[in-house]
Amino acid sequence: MPAGTVLPGVAPAGIVPPRAPGPFGLEMRDAVTSSAILGTLLKLAAVVAPAAVSALAVCIVLTIQESNLHLASAGVVGVPLFLTALFATLGGGVEVSATASLELFGGLSGTGVSAVNIVSLSTLVGAAAGVWWVARRTAAREPSAARTVLSALGRSLVEAGAIALVIAITSALARLGLQTGTDLGFSLVVQPYVLSAAAWAFVIVAAAAFLGRVGVIGSRVRPGWLAPLREVLTYLVVTHAPLALLSVILVFLGAARADADGMWLLWIPYGLNVTGLLFDAVQMSGISTTGVTNWSGSAVTSSSTHLWDLVGGWAALIIAVFVLLLIWLAVFIGVRRPRTGRVVVARAWQLPVAMFAVALAAAALLSASISVNVVIDANGVLAPSWEAPFLVFVFAAVVSLLAEVTPSFLFSLSPALLRTLGGGQAVDTWLGAAPAVAGAGAPFAVPVMANGMQDSDPAAPGWSATPSHMTMPMTASAPMSAEAGVAVPAPVQPMKPSTKRAILVWTISLAGVGAMIGAGFVAVGILNAQRDPAVEVRAYLSAIANGDADRATALLDPGLRNDARGLLTNVAFAGDSMRIVVNDVTVQDRSDSGASVVANYSLDGESFTHSFRVAPGPKEFLVLDTWKLDGSPLLAPVRFSMDESIAQIRVGDVSIDPHQKASDATGVAFYAYPGVYALTYEDDSPYFATEGDAELRVTDSGGEASAGVSETSAVRDKVLEVVQAAATACVTVPTNMNDECPYALRQTDLSALSLTEMATGFEDIGDGRFQTEQFTISTTGKGTTWNPDPTPRTSTFAFTGQYAIVDGELEITRISTW
Repeated sequence: MPAGTVLPGVAPAGIVPPRAPGPFGLEMRDAVTSSAILGTLLKLAAVVAPAAVSALAVCIVLTIQESNLHLASAGVVGVPLFLTALFATLGGGVEVSATASLELFGGLSGTGVSAVNIVSLSTLVGAAAGVWWVARRTAAREPSAARTVLSALGRSLVEAGAIALVIAITSALARLGLQTGTDLGFSLVVQPYVLSAAAWAFVIVAAAAFLGRVGVIGSRVRPGWLAPLREVLTYLVVTHAPLALLSVILVFLGAARADADGMWLLWIPYGLNVTGLLFDAVQMSGISTTGVTNWSGSAVTSSSTHLWDLVGGWAALIIAVFVLLLIWLAVFIGVRRPRTGRVVVARAWQLPVAMFAVALAAAALLSASISVNVVIDANGVLAPSWEAPFLVFVFAAVVSLLAEVTPSFLFSLSPALLRTLGGGQAVDTWLGAAPAVAGAGAPFAVPVMANGMQDSDPAAPGWSATPSHMTMPMTASAPMSAEAGVAVPAPVQPMKPSTKRAILVWTISLAGVGAMIGAGFVAVGILNAQRDPAVEVRAYLSAIANGDADRATALLDPGLRNDARGLLTNVAFAGDSMRIVVNDVTVQDRSDSGASVVANYSLDGESFTHSFRVAPGPKEFLVLDTWKLDGSPLLAPVRFSMDESIAQIRVGDVSIDPHQKASDATGVAFYAYPGVYALTYEDDSPYFATEGDAELRVTDSGGEASAGVSETSAVRDKVLEVVQAAATACVTVPTNMNDECPYALRQTDLSALSLTEMATGFEDIGDGRFQTEQFTISTTGKGTTWNPDPTPRTSTFAFTGQYAIVDGELEITRISTW
């Protein structure tokens, strides 16, 4: 070989060859190629597209509800609204900086920061699915092909960081300003959570891109946890798909029942949230709601709603169908696990533990809250009940354990049934019917991972037996493979016909009993659903509308003192000119603890609304619900403004004292049911006539009636009679000495006195006082030596005095002359 010749692949002496880049370096080198940059942009589009669809749905709903929300007048229009909604659905809510004034409440005002927190699971899942699909499609064409798990993870994290940065910058520009100038004035600045949107984008892209790349790399480096992950994803998809359809129906029916046009479109961003809550509900868990207000002190309200509260008797049927779905799912998962002939606890625990972790995460993601810190402090939270993760764990554990035993049982019972439920190809693989090596007489082999899980893709490129994979020969004649040294489970033996018949009989019997029990639950549920709490409210209102106050009081005791119940009787309703008309009764909220029912009624054409609380009553036959009214009676305070002379009035046919004082601090002496009552006055004195309201109108807010009195001519006649009699007495001895007589008549030296002219009227009379016209009298003194025949003297006087009507009688006092 000539000197200086350099062999190919050998570096010249003294020259260190360049170090070849590692897997991560190759990934980073490939990440800057034009195709990789295009793939990153496609992943960004996959994140934004579901959020844009969700934002569009929110904007459409707001546009439809414009007449109720008056958003256009507040400036909620156009691109700012769309961008705010887009990043709000991606980031899980908005933050609201507000300044508000409440002129209706005396000019209260305040500033603060409020928040709406609700994660759009539909948006996040849609973004994750899109990123996974893009990563899987592009990874197969990339030169490095994600050579190792760590390099695939590093590449995914870098892409996620770049996309998260773009989301953070753009979401920071989304801002929405609102303002209005009504009595409830406010100025708001609504902004999505910037860090939250960026964080969700980072997590979604990193996880989905990593799983997409790992799914296409060779089995040589494929991690063993992918098989359990497939089980978890299968469990979630199979259980959530039918519940998603149910959630569409419930949301649509709910929007139609509430007469909320277009609100069903909110299923697009929040449909999976409803589905997740239903997933907990069909596993006997509840949905808890908590509200806290701090206006004058703190008030906390909480309730829990279960599936039977939402759909009534159909809950039993839905739960039964879900249980059957889980049994099928156990078979489906079981035939995709390697056949071992025994229960392998080492793999059976993986699914329930993973589902428990998923349920814990879902409990946080499904929690929706709203907080207000402007003028008042209030917040509300809707979330799965605390027991939801534990019930999910129990159901998943049962499915996983059934997956260990049901395939063998069904195969021995009926191979055709197993193939129908589990899938023919999967059953063949489970039995070991797929040859590992081509050629006649070759043993059948099933690739099995070291963790005991069966590889779902044994024909994937690059698959080979490695320390993480091993070939399990499965022949009917050899329980042990001498080559691999792996025990092969014995073939599944078919059942004896007698055993099959016995199992069939027991299955039919148990199914029949279960069907009867289920039918009983459905029947009870339907009956309980028909036992609407609104029925009690309708009966109560019907009694009032029919004038049956006694029955209304029996249905819901008003809790009043006996002296305040004078108008709560049928007698008071007698002769009334108008009663209420019941327009509508609606159940607003229903749970185990009770129901809230809103009634709309009208009186004389005017509409009113009243809320009732209905509580559960004792069970009938141990299972049937009953309801009873609990508080909030349809009563109104009644007040009378009457002249003191009016001692009694009649409301309907009941006589009451309008001046009765309240015996408590409320100041209300009477209460009545809404209606228009006939009002009459008992004028038992001839001296006055009552002038006042002819009817008592009582609405939800109260009722009031007033009346006064006017004197009759009998008062003038009686006073005139009394004063004329007094004048006559004054010219008669000895009554001429009475105090009310004039001075000229109260003399002892008179020889004659007479009344020459009687007063026949009054100068003034009214308001309890009077002054008569002039009386004319003649008096003659006794004769003396110097004047034996005195001349008569003529003089005049008038009576003044006071009068009053007491107990129907006229009393005249303080008569005097002048």
